[in-house]
Amino acid sequence: MTIADLLNLPNSAALARSIGASRYFTGRPCANGHLCERRIKNSKCAECYRENFTKWRKGPGAEKFRASQDRWAEHNPEKCTAKVVKWQQANREKHVANVQRWQERNPEDRRAHDRTRRARQKGATGKHTATDIRAITLAQKGKCAWCRVDLRRVQRHADHILPLALGGSNDRQNIQILCRSCNLSKGAKHPIEFARREGRLL
Repeated sequence: MTIADLLNLPNSAALARSIGASRYFTGRPCANGHLCERRIKNSKCAECYRENFTKWRKGPGAEKFRASQDRWAEHNPEKCTAKVVKWQQANREKHVANVQRWQERNPEDRRAHDRTRRARQKGATGKHTATDIRAITLAQKGKCAWCRVDLRRVQRHADHILPLALGGSNDRQNIQILCRSCNLSKGAKHPIEFARREGRLL
């Protein structure tokens, strides 16, 4: 879900129920620090729900989860991991269309995946998610980290504060959100060098 999508959600559970929505977004982090949409059913944030589900399926619910996966694989052979390559080869056009649809619906997830892949190719450690990008953008109050332009009005880029080429990691802590202009100006420069060039440091 993009920042724009989150901001368009109802801002309370009561309002969400009144218009028949299943999610809402308060703009405030949950008790665990996640900035994302919350579920009407139990008011838990989506990230907490995912984390709890992951713990359940790897712990007490492991057997039940495996059984449900086996049943699903039986009815969805084209999506089953064990048969996916064979299915993709036999249904190439359909597979390409599915990938394109996912990319269109999940642009931030696709970009985060691409950055992780590029970082791995350069030998950099760490990774971040689309949820991290949303949290960073909200922490920056929707403004470019350098020029403070409203990121809703311009194209925004996730920038590695210390560039990968200079040994920077791909962790969330090394990511800032810049407008396209600032990101292109910064390029692969060290943040201190860039700050001096911009007149912020002597």
